[in-house]
Amino acid sequence: MKKQISLRLVVLALCLLSFARGVYRLGEESLWWDESLSHYRATHSFYFILTNQIMLTSGTRELRTLDNHPPLYFILLRCMVLAAGDSEFAMRFLSLMAGVLTVPLLYLCGNRFGRAAGIWAAALGAASPLYLWAQQEARPYALGLMLVVLSFYALTRFLDGGPRRHAFGMLYLLSTSAMLVTHYHSFLLMPAHALMWLFNRRRLTKRGLILLAAVALLAGGALLWGWQMMPPQKVLPGYRFVPLGDLLQDVFRSFALGMPGARMSWFQWIGLGTFLAALPPALSRRRPALLQVLLCFALPIAEVYALFFIRPAYLNVRHLLFASPFFYLVLAAGGGAASEWIGDWTTSPRAKQLAGVATLLLLAALSVGMGRASHMHFADPHYGKEDHRAWGRYLSEHVRPDDLVLVVPGAISELYKYYVDSPAPWLGVPLFELPPSKTLEVLQGLSRRYDRVWVAYSSTPGWANPGNLVLRWLNANARRIDFVPFASPSTTVQVYAFQLRPPLVDSVPTDAASLGLEFGGRVRLLGLALPTGHATAGHVLPLSLYWSATRSLERSYRAVLSLDDDRGFTWAALDYAPCGGAYPTDTWPEGKAVLDRVDLRVPWGVPPGRYRLHLSLYPADRSEPALPVRDGGGQLLGLIVPIGEVDVRRPGHLPADEELPVEHRIGRRYGDLRLLGSNYDGGSYRPGDVVLLDAWWQAVRTPGCDCTFDLQLRDGRERTVAGRVVVPAGEHVPTRWHKGEVVRGQYRLRIPITTPPGDYRLYVAAGGERPCRGPWPWSARPAEIGRLRVRPLPTSGRSFELPPLEHPMNVNLADKVELLGYRLESTTVRPGGVVSCTLYWRGLAEMNQNYTVFTHLVDSDGRVWGQWDNQPQRGQMPTTRWLPRQVVADPYRIPVSPDAPAGNLELRVGMYDLLTMRRLPVYDEQGNSTGDYVSVTGVKVTR
Repeated sequence: MKKQISLRLVVLALCLLSFARGVYRLGEESLWWDESLSHYRATHSFYFILTNQIMLTSGTRELRTLDNHPPLYFILLRCMVLAAGDSEFAMRFLSLMAGVLTVPLLYLCGNRFGRAAGIWAAALGAASPLYLWAQQEARPYALGLMLVVLSFYALTRFLDGGPRRHAFGMLYLLSTSAMLVTHYHSFLLMPAHALMWLFNRRRLTKRGLILLAAVALLAGGALLWGWQMMPPQKVLPGYRFVPLGDLLQDVFRSFALGMPGARMSWFQWIGLGTFLAALPPALSRRRPALLQVLLCFALPIAEVYALFFIRPAYLNVRHLLFASPFFYLVLAAGGGAASEWIGDWTTSPRAKQLAGVATLLLLAALSVGMGRASHMHFADPHYGKEDHRAWGRYLSEHVRPDDLVLVVPGAISELYKYYVDSPAPWLGVPLFELPPSKTLEVLQGLSRRYDRVWVAYSSTPGWANPGNLVLRWLNANARRIDFVPFASPSTTVQVYAFQLRPPLVDSVPTDAASLGLEFGGRVRLLGLALPTGHATAGHVLPLSLYWSATRSLERSYRAVLSLDDDRGFTWAALDYAPCGGAYPTDTWPEGKAVLDRVDLRVPWGVPPGRYRLHLSLYPADRSEPALPVRDGGGQLLGLIVPIGEVDVRRPGHLPADEELPVEHRIGRRYGDLRLLGSNYDGGSYRPGDVVLLDAWWQAVRTPGCDCTFDLQLRDGRERTVAGRVVVPAGEHVPTRWHKGEVVRGQYRLRIPITTPPGDYRLYVAAGGERPCRGPWPWSARPAEIGRLRVRPLPTSGRSFELPPLEHPMNVNLADKVELLGYRLESTTVRPGGVVSCTLYWRGLAEMNQNYTVFTHLVDSDGRVWGQWDNQPQRGQMPTTRWLPRQVVADPYRIPVSPDAPAGNLELRVGMYDLLTMRRLPVYDEQGNSTGDYVSVTGVKVTR
């Protein structure tokens, strides 16, 4: 009794192992095309499922076809959907449970060869990579597999006789009926069952004959059904003649190692070797029972091979999956016998001992291969499913209501409807059962109604998209503006966007904010439309910019769009070509309004609040700095200008862990908050440089109080050389956070100018007060978020002596910088020429910010005809590196516009904070502000 209980506990443990493997990441991967057909049938009525119909829709046309799978699995799946919904997890849970139930059934079948063989059979079923694949497919394979084993077990118990043989006869009838109406390939086992009856004539009683007749009638119907449903070779690619050697290699490799076996070259023959080694020991135990197992293993393989000469019915090993339990039973019978031979080591002949050891060693090697293959099932992208979830999310975020989506081919429309949430119209193409000319006519008509079209593309099923007609037409007649491929190991899943005609509009719509900003006198931004009016962290913010070329443009321009807060931190940025690059600015007609649709992704972790959208425009060849921007009144606004404000809201759901772009994970808890990690990559700096840092936080529970943290820069001896107090996420203080909310914080830390060279570490430490509830002594430990190296400041070129000045000035800028004077190479310049000058600055104090120098050539009306902005010495000498009283020579070559009129221009210079665009005020000798620029000198433009 104790031994039976122990065996049952072992079988229970193996069932739990099968469940744990199968449930791991069960719903993480998206459905693929075959599974979408399961979803289609499971979301229709029971009566419709029984008709075996599938209506493939293209949005305007429907193609009625018959599924080549019987209805039982889909009826059960329908019940599952009604009870638990149609998520990926729920859709696959039926297969998971069927796979788990297969394990104890294998144990019962293996018990015919002894209890050790039963455990071996259950263990092989629980560890099988092939069964793991079937458990995570929303298809009939796992259920059919379970019914195959149950049918075989019931038949053997009936044929063995006993007081309950008639009950097992009814179980055989029911399980075989269910098997045949789950997957038509299970009919391949019926000849083996018939031979098992013939080899056991004592069961051919009256009741036995009635049972046999009933099963034969069911099998005959299944045969006719399967023959009709079996696709001919010309209809579906892949159904082809396979040489017997290739077929056997596929069987022994895949039964042993599953789908990953094809990539495990060092284990290619482990399945065949173990089978041949297990066969002699197995033959020593209950040969009639082993003959039954071998019949069920070998006959389906022979039948599939014979069918190749008539009508191929084999695509890959899943069509012979139902012969695999008998492969494991042969191995289990051999393993059980080998275990007993070794257990009787003192009495067993030497030959049996050696055979037993060889069998068990090969089974051990097979177990290693199975474990490796199971790991590859999850870890190797080659065995993942197509990422239609990301495909659908991208389309949902980027498709606008006035766009059109072409689903290519239309047979994948169920996937499109499952994953895409968009009000935009869609059409499946090529059109079903119509000649290509009809599809081309439709595309021509659509090009007159829509200016932008998206393509939701999948290469499965290939038969529904002959010649790739739609993409070939679009590539020839439209301009591609977007292309994104998605993870797909064996097929192709992609998104395209095409511009069918120039995005010219008659006027700016009334719901767009009027701007009237002029960029360099060449391009005017007429307006901005925010369709949603707000943004959500982790999602796309759709924008519509309305441009107009004020004159014929000689070059192409690019735009930089950013989402910034009041502290000058950028939370999202996009450097892009207007109109997706399909219509460069140098092709824009003068005076026409151009619609520029832009999608700005707001990353996860952006704190809720009000943000500004900033925009700049610069030559695509980078031959000049960004274009100066003026408002409608001609007032110069700068190079980067605000164009609107956006409210960012917290997302409605928590992001998945893999969605967070956290590179360096930490996981340190501070009371109610957890420091998830940071994205700081290190690098080398000079004393005075400002380090930009970030940290990702999560509320473990709703924070009970606000808190501060210390950013610290420590040297090799753990001495703090720089530090500052920060709040986790600016004005979005922790008491406003929800439980589980993930928030990103950004911070700046300046390296003191006196910091010696060396390697340093950056830490986040709790503030002086206990921040929130929680295990404070444990959470008080500082967390390292990065490392950096400080290099010495270059001594060459550093000077504190005032050089001879050609034009001395001594102008004070905010008590931080002094403009000592300048040197000008020439006071005249021609249009298109360059004004060369050198500015001489002196630092008055250490500066915590990097300031940008602007140089403008301005006429009497305030119009800029030349400019160049950069940090001092073209970024090589940022102001944070200046020592007090240090003199910096700062050269400039200011390009003059080719259109500059003859006359006098004024050279204006100054400094501003690029993060906030605020200029440093200019003080006179009495300390009064005289403006925000210095009028240096005049330059004459001559022709």
